Amino acid sequence: MNTKYFSRKPLTWLGSVLLLGFLLLGITFTASAYRGGNGRFVASPHNPVIPVGELGNWDAVLFEADVLYEDGTFHLFHSTMPAPFSFPVNIGYATSTDGIHWTRPVDAPVMAVDGTGFDAADVSGPTVIKEGDIWIMYYGGKSAPPVLPNGLQIGRATAPAPQGPWTRLEEPVLTTGSPGEWDSGLVNPEAVIPLKQGYMLFYSGGADFLAERNLMVGVAFSRDGITWRKYNNPRTHEAPYAESDPILMFGEPGSWDDYAVWLVDVLKTDHGWEMFYTAGGSNYPWSIGHAYSYNGILWHKDPHNPVLTIWDDPVTPSGVLLEAPSVVDVAGERLMFYDYGRGGPGIGLAERQRQLITDNQILLLWGNGRRGTAVSNYRPHSPKITLSPSKFKL
Repeated sequence: MNTKYFSRKPLTWLGSVLLLGFLLLGITFTASAYRGGNGRFVASPHNPVIPVGELGNWDAVLFEADVLYEDGTFHLFHSTMPAPFSFPVNIGYATSTDGIHWTRPVDAPVMAVDGTGFDAADVSGPTVIKEGDIWIMYYGGKSAPPVLPNGLQIGRATAPAPQGPWTRLEEPVLTTGSPGEWDSGLVNPEAVIPLKQGYMLFYSGGADFLAERNLMVGVAFSRDGITWRKYNNPRTHEAPYAESDPILMFGEPGSWDDYAVWLVDVLKTDHGWEMFYTAGGSNYPWSIGHAYSYNGILWHKDPHNPVLTIWDDPVTPSGVLLEAPSVVDVAGERLMFYDYGRGGPGIGLAERQRQLITDNQILLLWGNGRRGTAVSNYRPHSPKITLSPSKFKL
């Protein structure tokens, strides 16, 4: 662990006062919740590593960061707005060589709304990949207020450089489900994973952002990155899972993530797949969880969840939440970037030593027989799924 940039610090006196205030106001968290993320991630004492700008500026609110690391440089894209829960919602960009000190090539959004089309009022939630010399961005788009995520659809844009100019497709590449479906209210891009024969797009979806036990995570497959088909379990035929199925759901009642799961990042490694996700419970603040998979579709939640909570970062008591993890592995260390909500102080950073998840560990998780760690309310139709287009069952 790089102790130059990271150190464990106790909760500050201000954080203690705020925590007591939350309890007096009736926001009750369990004793196990206070123990937080078991020390698995350590928040940087430099947080927020990218602070917000002045109220009214284009960067007054920073959220939903997505980070790429290439040739010694961190490239961070993020959503931004001039005031909490306001319009327009645009996308900014910053770079760093150490993850701590950041600069902006341009002091303005690199992709902004233009008042027309399905994304006339909102371009947000960027997830970016690079293929050759082309940068490809998937983002959430909305044509009109309100600022809540309801109505988001997924667009695609390309650029010769990260600062642009970005050229957007006129129509969304992934849309919401039909009325009555689990993702009928919104779809938001989270991570795009290139495969040998196409791509997988992980997205958050829900029927209503404000409804409890609603937001979940889905996945779609594409051969060209433009035409997408959502994963659909052939064993589910009735709404809300008639058209497609979530791959990660909220937890059982009483669990730390029994309210919703969304805003995720996914890593494909030599040892399988890992997901970091945002979740909250009826008696637990929004925090970061972790899940494993051997194929990217069937997931098991980490028994040590959550892996990062508001009590692990001295900055967070003022925002009362952590969300939208973006995770990169650099020189054997795992860095997580995240935000503190639409009224928070900016973009934060946490780190832990990289822990390789072996096939045996995943098999042990699958074989433990504990219903409480199941990823869904239905049994998978096959213990293994081949990710080639002909076998993907779309």
